[in-house]
Amino acid sequence: MPAAGHRNRVGEIDFMKCVCILLMVVFHIIYIGDSYPSAKLFVYTFHMPVFLIISGWLTTTGRPPRAFAGHLVWLFVPYAVMEVAYASAATVVPVREAVGGLSVGMLLRCVFVSPVGPYWYLHTLMVCLLVVHAVNSVCGRWRFGLLTELLVAAMLLGAVGQRLFGGSFTANSMYFLAGFFLRRAGFGFTSVFRPSWLAPVAVAVIVACGGERVMDRGASGGVMIVFLMMSFMTAVYGVTGDRVRSVALYIGRNTLVILLFSPVFTALSKLWQPWLLAVDGTGMVFMAVTLAAAVGGSMGIARGMDMIGLSRFMFGRRRVMA
Repeated sequence: MPAAGHRNRVGEIDFMKCVCILLMVVFHIIYIGDSYPSAKLFVYTFHMPVFLIISGWLTTTGRPPRAFAGHLVWLFVPYAVMEVAYASAATVVPVREAVGGLSVGMLLRCVFVSPVGPYWYLHTLMVCLLVVHAVNSVCGRWRFGLLTELLVAAMLLGAVGQRLFGGSFTANSMYFLAGFFLRRAGFGFTSVFRPSWLAPVAVAVIVACGGERVMDRGASGGVMIVFLMMSFMTAVYGVTGDRVRSVALYIGRNTLVILLFSPVFTALSKLWQPWLLAVDGTGMVFMAVTLAAAVGGSMGIARGMDMIGLSRFMFGRRRVMA
């Protein structure tokens, strides 16, 4: 059971966030991603779409402009700080994304157009929030229905993605819209993503029949994999013991700080990589140690910021740890 201060949270949502943030950290460890490319491709099909569906689900409209602007600002500040730090470091430390030389223009491009590292999720989220709130404000004034609102938002996000952001922005934004629509249409989260132990079987059949081409979040097979994996995670949540569930829900409530700070520890993991690979050539020990360091270290940074009062400047609130 959730603690008293978290009674209104949906446990299945926090559990899914926990699972997906752990998978994100694992496959941002370069050695693991390179050593297990098929597993990485499969995980990349669903783990961030799950976050976007949940973000859309949790989005509410009708906030006063000042409250909405404040919410957006305090998403942008930590995003911009960490994106600038990551992009700057990427000019010195080799990363997968090519950023070019350090310059003001490069940093502005990374922050506003083409983010590098895991921070693209926050960039997509902020753009989606801007669009759905603007569309809701206009459609609400003219009393258009939900389907019209959804169609207009989808068209705008598609146009914005094609003209400005490219890549997978459009597909990612559609997952956000799906979650937003389901909540606005009155569906219960677990009534859509019902627990299913047969979901992994269906996923295996889809992958066996379609191969790597279906492991694409923008393809129909990818959409089915996302839905099935969410149903499977709902089933797993139902059988977790109290101790495991408590830890998972705590991690799930604090995924923002893990997203922001975990790249620090995945980069530092190169320091202990040779020693641990000498012990275990599969990389599983190295992965476990790095995952623990990234999750614990990220939360430690956030808790330290709470203690010394920095969270109010980074996140706009006294405490960021939930």
